[in-house]
Amino acid sequence: MRACLAALPVLLVATSFSDARAGAAAATLPKEAAQALHSATQVELYSLEPWFDDDTKEPKWHELVVLGHTTLKTDKAKAAVAQVEAAIKAGAGKSAACVEPRQGVRAESGGHAYDFLLSYDCHSLVVYIDDKKVATLPAAGSPAALDKLLKQAKVPLSQSASD
Repeated sequence: MRACLAALPVLLVATSFSDARAGAAAATLPKEAAQALHSATQVELYSLEPWFDDDTKEPKWHELVVLGHTTLKTDKAKAAVAQVEAAIKAGAGKSAACVEPRQGVRAESGGHAYDFLLSYDCHSLVVYIDDKKVATLPAAGSPAALDKLLKQAKVPLSQSASD
């Protein structure tokens, strides 16, 4: 009986390690979406407002109010893509607390739309392919770089974000 009890902590540690690895694998960007980020023929950056009255008449994108958007060219498009990837990398091992995106990146590739909605305050990223939600991943980092691109394009930013 003592031999069985002595083996129990080893079994629990091995199971916990295995579960952690499985969770990390589940938190990766779908392969098709990852490829689309690098093969995009067009990249758009959206400023979003997750907090609004239900009766608002403002245009919506994935059920969020669109404050504005801009089509990004070359270096700016690459910068936005890099921010999506950095948020995913920084979110590894974290868990999403909620989903309140204030920035969104749309990458068009191969006749499909790949949308990445970033919620820095909640440490989450929601991925859509052709308007179908396919993943919610942990994400982390700062919205500063994407906000800078939006400001340069004179697109208003959400005022509901926490500081």
